[in-house]
Amino acid sequence: MRATPESEAERPATERQALGAAERRKWSSLVRQDLQNTVIDALGDPSLYGVVVVGAPGVGKATFARSVEARLTPKTHVLHLHGSTDVSTPFGALAHLVARLPVDAADSPGAIIHGISHLISSDAAGREVLLVLSELPALDSMSTALLVHLLISGTAKVLVTVRQATDMPEDLIRLLKDGLLDEVELQVFSRAEVAKLLSGVLGKRVTATAASALHASSGGNPLVLQAIVTEQLRSGNLHLAGQVWAMKGEIHLSSAEVLTDLVRSRLARETPAVQEALELLALIRTAPLAVLLDVLEPEVVAEMEWSGYLRVEPSGARRVALRDEYMGEVIRGWMDLPRRNELRRLAAGVIGSITRDLDAEALLALPLRH
Repeated sequence: MRATPESEAERPATERQALGAAERRKWSSLVRQDLQNTVIDALGDPSLYGVVVVGAPGVGKATFARSVEARLTPKTHVLHLHGSTDVSTPFGALAHLVARLPVDAADSPGAIIHGISHLISSDAAGREVLLVLSELPALDSMSTALLVHLLISGTAKVLVTVRQATDMPEDLIRLLKDGLLDEVELQVFSRAEVAKLLSGVLGKRVTATAASALHASSGGNPLVLQAIVTEQLRSGNLHLAGQVWAMKGEIHLSSAEVLTDLVRSRLARETPAVQEALELLALIRTAPLAVLLDVLEPEVVAEMEWSGYLRVEPSGARRVALRDEYMGEVIRGWMDLPRRNELRRLAAGVIGSITRDLDAEALLALPLRH
């Protein structure tokens, strides 16, 4: 049950303060110190041009990169580059620097590269330069050429965050294969890391039961964990019992407004076909891969797997389910009966093929026929 304004006001000040702290802290920085040290050491290695940080959506790549930046400041000049799905504009990722060049410096690509290199060095004022590329959809060819020039000339190092290394421009992939870029993979938090993180954020130890429940419900995903903890604190389900934080009851994700917003935001970035497929799989929970491919376009299933939404059994019927259980619970929570019936018509073939294999709970989760 959600806390009313009156019950919220009656909660101990320590709990209300902890909620604020949970919203303000950079969660990843509390448990990834060793990995930060690895990245910082690699950025200082004269034989390397930089580091590529790879990881699934929500694993904390952006927060991790900001934590690295914070530790390098003020001895480092940090410049953020942003790719675009429109790669037709030359130097589009550095348009703000191109605009600062004298008119006669924009006569040729070579002059622009030289001019921007000079601008960056001038802005750095003797400090090291770090170029940060975050979740790039694409870089135009001239921005990529300038980036490689800055790396090879020793003007700058680069810190890239992507879902997988193959998302980078070909020139950067080649540098990675040649050992000129280091690669670091961010994993989801372990149960021990969740317990350490929560103790650091909340200021007091968390019970083993609470840590296990929060780890299981979030899948160790930092962004999801923060949303769930914020909701559990707000509702009072995660409360301070003496000198430790404990859970009063079960975690019900479908009622977590912050988590619902997170899932909606993530789905909003997907195509309508992928959105509908995720709703379908959330509803039926699991299906053999062959059956799913009969109902959905193979390209849609491939996109879902590439984006990290699916968990596929390696053998047998190769059953498919959503990788993150919280996503299925949240999606089911916002579906009304008309939408469930609409999806049932879409999934008639799937449901007919798999009901004999579903357990009672999964059968009850299917939409009613009206």
